[in-house]
Amino acid sequence: MRDVHGLDPKSVMESETTPLVSESDTEVSDPDIDVDETDDADSPNDDSEVEDDTESEEEDDDDPWEDWVEEVFQHYQEAMKEKAASLVDSTEMSAEEARDVVLEQCLPSMNTQLQHKLVDFSYLRHLFRSDSTFNKIMETAKRARIEEDMDWEESLTHAAETRKLLLDRILRRWTPNMEDHSDEEDSD
Repeated sequence: MRDVHGLDPKSVMESETTPLVSESDTEVSDPDIDVDETDDADSPNDDSEVEDDTESEEEDDDDPWEDWVEEVFQHYQEAMKEKAASLVDSTEMSAEEARDVVLEQCLPSMNTQLQHKLVDFSYLRHLFRSDSTFNKIMETAKRARIEEDMDWEESLTHAAETRKLLLDRILRRWTPNMEDHSDEEDSD
């Protein structure tokens, strides 16, 4: 996915308290996203939800934010280490206190970067919801979960393999650029 919101951690460290975005920039609302789409474990509407409860308990160990948070922290990690070491050297702070101070300084811009990841993902999800190829693959996955008693990830893998011709059709829409760019640079 594209990173249109690239934040430079070193510049964030230098501008300790300068907000990168205003309050109005961080508000996101999409009238097309249904709030009721999430599985509600507390609503006893259907017997199938009882099965979903045990499945979701197993999946609770998987934190959906983990990868994104890890990417954000890795993006800032080096600059945070340098700033913390500088604070330890120049003040009487312990390493742990310096780390906490630096984390507090970076938190607003790290939060902004996490927000951008969420917005990009939500927008992409919104686009996929109206894509016929995606819907056909998801319908095949749903059928595999029901008829062949597969779990969610297994059914999705099965559906992608089963519907690979649809994915091939998507790949054929684009013509790869196979021109040698070094020739263009040499002629300039």
